[in-house]
Amino acid sequence: NPVVFLEGEEGDGATTTLAQFCQKFPDQTFSLFIKPASRFAYSPDYLRLALAEQFQWYISGTSLDKAFLDESEFQTLIHHVRKKKKASTLYFVVDGLHQIPAEDTRLVETIIREVLPIGVDNCRFIIAGQQENIGKFVTKVGTKPYQQLKFRLEDTQKYLLSLNLFEADIAEIHKICKGIPGRIASVKRLISSGKTLESI
Repeated sequence: NPVVFLEGEEGDGATTTLAQFCQKFPDQTFSLFIKPASRFAYSPDYLRLALAEQFQWYISGTSLDKAFLDESEFQTLIHHVRKKKKASTLYFVVDGLHQIPAEDTRLVETIIREVLPIGVDNCRFIIAGQQENIGKFVTKVGTKPYQQLKFRLEDTQKYLLSLNLFEADIAEIHKICKGIPGRIASVKRLISSGKTLESI
């Protein structure tokens, strides 16, 4: 499936997973990490420009000196990206679409259909969010959900190893946090700053 939706709860670590994917495949991955603090941050024009800057660097190793990019220029860049390595799979990682306010759902649709080159050969997409909510805007290709995994007890033990806690305490933290990495990370920060388990 060309489009995979990484589904999970708040704090499950989807953003971290996507960032690690980008780090693992830096030479063939383009990314949009959207912070929907304002409409500008998730406007299609801004996101198109953000991708275009990455395309330009991928193609020539130079910066894109433009404040605005029209649709034809954007499509030309996509063509040059594909031409550079015809046989290579290119990945697009997108985080934050699911956090765009409901009143701007039409912008999510525009981003999916007009900014992301979905349907272009050799392009694969990993998008954070529920397939049920965002997948309805993907019409050209097949999609598939993938559930972001929570920590197992062994993962929590390894993550908290540096704190030198008793096994029973780690098991309690794991249980209370329900294996959600973001919650476990918050507990780790508090303990590292001098808080006791009892005060947390």
